Amino acid sequence: MIFACINFERKTSIQFVEHTWNARDYAKALKLMFDEMRNDDEEDEYVLYQDNASIHTAKLTKELLEAEDIQSVQTPARSPDLNPIENTWKQLSRSQKKLFQRVGTNWTKSMLQTFVLLNHGGY
Repeated sequence: MIFACINFERKTSIQFVEHTWNARDYAKALKLMFDEMRNDDEEDEYVLYQDNASIHTAKLTKELLEAEDIQSVQTPARSPDLNPIENTWKQLSRSQKKLFQRVGTNWTKSMLQTFVLLNHGGY
């Protein structure tokens, strides 16, 4: 999974997630994101768009949003009209699928060539 944030003027660093997140993982990532977004501008107000995944609606997440004075808007899952970063995730997903297809095809060819070389003395 990939985690990031965008607004009209900035974007956060991308965080690559190798395991399923719980509310604590999500809250930690949100805190890092808020700190990064607010780095230069303490005056900005932010609204967090997120779907109703359990980590988004967890008590810990709600407490963090309140402590950070961040408004939250709940949107349907994968709704690019309401949450523009969904367009980015869709493009990344397409690119990933294409990459996996290319790698898979080339991997198969490479393995076959290696097998033939090993079984025929390198000829």
